[in-house]
Amino acid sequence: MLRIFIICFYLIFVSFAQANNKPVLTVVSEEWLGVTNADGTGTYWDIIKAVYSDSYQLKLKTMPWPRAMSLVEKGKADILVGVYANNGGHLLFSNQHIDTEYPVYFLHDNQNIRVRHVDELANKLVAGRRGWGLEKHLPSSTSFYGVDDIRNISRLIANKRIDGALTYSYNLHLADPKSSLATVELIPAMPLHIAFSPNEQGHRLKAIFEQQMPKLLENDLLKHFFASPEDYHHANLIDAAATRKQVNWHVISKTFNKNTKKLEAMPWEVFTSEYIASQVNEFKFDLKINNYKETKKQLLQTPGSCAINVRKPEQLNNNILYSNAFHAFLAPRLFIAKDSLLENQISALLADGKLNIMQLLRHHVTLRLAVKDSFGLENNVRELVGSELSNRIITVDKKNYDRLSNMLVQQRIDALIVLPALLDSESNLLGTEPLTSYALKPALGKTLLTYIACSNDDVGRQVIKAINNLLSDEKHQKAIYMPRIKQMEAQTAKVYEKILKLTLLPQ
Repeated sequence: MLRIFIICFYLIFVSFAQANNKPVLTVVSEEWLGVTNADGTGTYWDIIKAVYSDSYQLKLKTMPWPRAMSLVEKGKADILVGVYANNGGHLLFSNQHIDTEYPVYFLHDNQNIRVRHVDELANKLVAGRRGWGLEKHLPSSTSFYGVDDIRNISRLIANKRIDGALTYSYNLHLADPKSSLATVELIPAMPLHIAFSPNEQGHRLKAIFEQQMPKLLENDLLKHFFASPEDYHHANLIDAAATRKQVNWHVISKTFNKNTKKLEAMPWEVFTSEYIASQVNEFKFDLKINNYKETKKQLLQTPGSCAINVRKPEQLNNNILYSNAFHAFLAPRLFIAKDSLLENQISALLADGKLNIMQLLRHHVTLRLAVKDSFGLENNVRELVGSELSNRIITVDKKNYDRLSNMLVQQRIDALIVLPALLDSESNLLGTEPLTSYALKPALGKTLLTYIACSNDDVGRQVIKAINNLLSDEKHQKAIYMPRIKQMEAQTAKVYEKILKLTLLPQ
């Protein structure tokens, strides 16, 4: 036993000694949330570890950007992380980038200030999300006002407390939900590199980086370092498909992430985008996360542009093509607990499979009917039932309950009217409890169809044709839609399948 202990101790000691014998590598950057955190975590730090940790002891340090650059230029630190290759510093830049920064926009009231270039923000007060490094783009005379949350920053601009605000493209709607302000792209999407000291050690480290990165990419070892699949795609690290025509594939950010405090793409849209890209492999798909306004602009102005899950306007533009119906946002439905006494009672009230709310309320004088308020749904319900029955309506929102199914199952309410789309977009509000649902008559809204849109050019026409073929093929329907249908309540799923002419559920 003592011998085994001595051997184990020796092995641990040798491993520790070997680790300490590795040369020290000092890697510096400014602290940017999620990518170069002060505690040594984050996407960019993980990439550095993957490339160098086998051969070096790593010291990862965060500091103000000017100091970080100065240390690497003077050889007092070895690597600078997250730098533009054309920044003009006396550094060695990597050929392979580690990320692509999203475009930066400036929000402002053009009646008070007109801006076309970032230099015109000199001597202005500009706001932006604290910790995201946006201030590095500004002239030295600009005063930067850091905020913890970009939501509704348009109010500060409207009240003239600031001259404007910087935000990444995916958060434009979050910052200005009413689109009341002017926007201008000040910083285009640009690749971010790492840089090395201009000395023999720097050349050696650069060579290691250029050797290791293709191996990591080839073995798909970098994707899990990124916060989301869409961030990895946007980084655009792999360019092996350069011989193929490129499709600028736009996914519109719609879902607010409470943790990152930014608008993000819906996971199903990203999953579907990846699937389409894997099947339409005669093109290289460059996935971009954008707001609706910028996406529409790209569809009209940039050849080879497409967008997933967008509505078709009543007046079509000849410069944009649309696929067959891709998705349906179903009209509001009434949900109750399955196999409850109310289910049997409602069956007697149905007419053509639909339920009249006023008849339901009059027939069940103690019925507790809740409405998940969104897009004016509560007002529509109250207007429909009139003042006589309006006081029977209970309004719920995310501040009241995140798990509305508990209210039904635990009999806090008897029935709930909600947009079925919220079941996915708001973290599956109704959970997995057994529920059933009913269409309403009169309807409280329309079912909205969405499509995949492409610019009307040679690439766009080919992509739309390929997508229509996918959407009509049962094998591809299963891959695209079954993950979503499995999350739906059974009656909702049947309606969804019928509207999109799918053939997935047993008849």
